[in-house]
Amino acid sequence: MKTKIFYIGLLSIALFSCTKENERMSPGTLKITPFKVTADALEVELGEPVNFRLEGNADTVYFWSGEFGKDYSYTGGREVPVESPTLSIRTNSNYGTQESLSILLSQDFNGDYSYESITAANWKDMTSKFNIPKPTGATLIHYASPAIDISEFIEEDKPYYLAVRNNIAQSTTGNTPTQYYFYASNNTNPSGKWSFTGWVNGESVEISTFAGADWKVVVDGYLGGELDGTRGPRPSPAPPAAPTSLFLARNSPSTEAMDTWAVTKAFQAKVNLGPDKGTIIKRVTDLPLEEYKYTYAVPGEYNVAFTTINKDRTAHVFQFKVTVTP
Repeated sequence: MKTKIFYIGLLSIALFSCTKENERMSPGTLKITPFKVTADALEVELGEPVNFRLEGNADTVYFWSGEFGKDYSYTGGREVPVESPTLSIRTNSNYGTQESLSILLSQDFNGDYSYESITAANWKDMTSKFNIPKPTGATLIHYASPAIDISEFIEEDKPYYLAVRNNIAQSTTGNTPTQYYFYASNNTNPSGKWSFTGWVNGESVEISTFAGADWKVVVDGYLGGELDGTRGPRPSPAPPAAPTSLFLARNSPSTEAMDTWAVTKAFQAKVNLGPDKGTIIKRVTDLPLEEYKYTYAVPGEYNVAFTTINKDRTAHVFQFKVTVTP
């Protein structure tokens, strides 16, 4: 009987000791610290790390430095301008002496490719920028322009359309109608070709290929019968093939007036680079993170964020304005 009492006493002492040493783990005494982030300093010199303190725990933690591509403000996508849109063209003229070719740009064309809607739009004339040679009659004149920055013709951030127009007047003495080709490229001078490029975030990009411009040819006053893709002004080759040129023909009979437009699809003055992204600094399988340091390479002000995702679908955002001085 004494032996049993002795063992029971030892057990009681052991339980008491265990409870005392692990009091913070006992039911009713466990304290859960909410996750939060603080910074030791929000202004640092270049080369000095910004030190962040993390308390509590979150399943997954993302860090957004505020640098380009890593800014929490742009999680919905980042639009940037297409800078210095630059166009070069390739043409040839034949038969006539009329300087009837125009290179145009509109930002209020409504996208209805009817002659009435096209001519109702306001079109800015860029022709003089390209220095297209004066046609001389029967002599075939090939011409490749230099690369021309057309940004001066583009206002604000609205989409814009390009157009090539051959507006032929009725023939009079010394004023014969001119036929033009407008090319993607030309075998006579392979180096001279259509090129439409710009700069996005410091990198050169192709705004559109010739075929990708999705040309629509619209004609007013053609007298040669039905425009069926084999006669009169037309893209060449005929759809559904991708065009390699625009044939801006004379009328039939050739002495008569005719107005031909070839209009592109809309081009955007801005492009969306997609959402910025944060860096995972703690995953659900990692131990709680107590500190995180980040060093910037460029002086400036940065919108820093820490975001969390938890299994219970709760989430938090902690944001700071960090200044890095030279």
